[in-house]
Amino acid sequence: MLAFIPFGLPAPSYNTLGLQALTCALGSFGCAALAAPGSRRQVRWLSISIAALPVTTVAYPPLVIPLAFLCVLGLLDQKRFPQPRLCLAFASGALCVAWSIVVATLSLQRVYDSAIYHSSINDAGGLDRKVKFAGELLQANPHFAILCVAALAIGIFRKRVGPHWTALAAASVIACLFLLRPVLFARSHDAITLATLAGIGLLSGLRRDAGSVDRTIAIVYATSVVAALTTGVTAYNSVFCFCIGAAPAAGLALIGRPSSGRIGWIDALPVSAAVAVVLSTSLFYYYGEIQDRPPSGREWVRDGFFAGIAAHPDDISLLRLMRDRVNPILTESGGTAAVIGRLPGIILASPARLKMPYAFALAPTISQEGFARTRSFYANTKTRPRVVLIYRDPYFEPIYPFEAVLEHSTLVADFKTPLGHLAVYRRH
Repeated sequence: MLAFIPFGLPAPSYNTLGLQALTCALGSFGCAALAAPGSRRQVRWLSISIAALPVTTVAYPPLVIPLAFLCVLGLLDQKRFPQPRLCLAFASGALCVAWSIVVATLSLQRVYDSAIYHSSINDAGGLDRKVKFAGELLQANPHFAILCVAALAIGIFRKRVGPHWTALAAASVIACLFLLRPVLFARSHDAITLATLAGIGLLSGLRRDAGSVDRTIAIVYATSVVAALTTGVTAYNSVFCFCIGAAPAAGLALIGRPSSGRIGWIDALPVSAAVAVVLSTSLFYYYGEIQDRPPSGREWVRDGFFAGIAAHPDDISLLRLMRDRVNPILTESGGTAAVIGRLPGIILASPARLKMPYAFALAPTISQEGFARTRSFYANTKTRPRVVLIYRDPYFEPIYPFEAVLEHSTLVADFKTPLGHLAVYRRH
């Protein structure tokens, strides 16, 4: 679980924080459910789970849905859940405290405006587009689609074929990912998705006659699947983000429930295969980096904010340009800045404070409402940044309301970069 970094390095991002907090909350809940009722061990695990809940929702707000789902299950089956009413009260109190701190720090108006703006640009409700995108993705990658069907079959029949054959089949399916190009953004995302599908049979533990261990596994797995569906439905990238909520379910599917107290080498195969696939992304894939570049071509960044990170020489040249040529302009102008283009993170290598409604580049399918809100932000003298950096290269053409930026700014520099140009505009 610790090896999985959604969308690759650097980390942590809100995806990684939300995922790890969700894993901590669900894992601690599972340990508490299996501990002796009223024991100190159960109280400790419940305390950890409740403490992780607000971190989960602050890092990734839509994940409040699966946590509410878990609470509903607790109220429906109070005999098997550890102190459901008391846990619900403490969990609600923890969420209120966490979000009170957020509101006190940012103000209620800013939190509300941010939620409305992100909803408009992310097309959170565009289910038709997301379903179509997922279908086209599977259609364009038939071998991965076959692996998904195979993983689903493993999950359905895992109780009948037994743990050893299930482990061998799951390991084989996941290992096949090394023969294919990544489909769901990164190969680690593919592995988490396949592992989750291979665990669908764990839901049989929700039967009334199921034992406590099987039922606890089923509850945690089901909650994780709800989290995966939530991240998939609410995120713009849909199926790319399924793995964020699905990681705990994938872990349960890979480990399963050993037939004895010992875990043999066969039972360890799916875990080993999944870890190998995940690490192949987490150790070597950098978010935003141009694909098909060999990792051996990277160099270490020696100074500045990104010191210690290995980056391509072209990216290092851009960081040096920021340090030597752009930062003096930002320091002279003072105040705030915005970065428009493929690499918004270069602002971290400057002394300026980022002032944008959305740090990443806008998607081509942005709604008219979202585009209008972005234009309004830059047209307002109270929110308009002092300096705007526009980075262009052949790999990405930024989509932004340039007229609102250029109308009130003057071009003060246009630097050539290894892959394109970096234009610097200063407000009148």
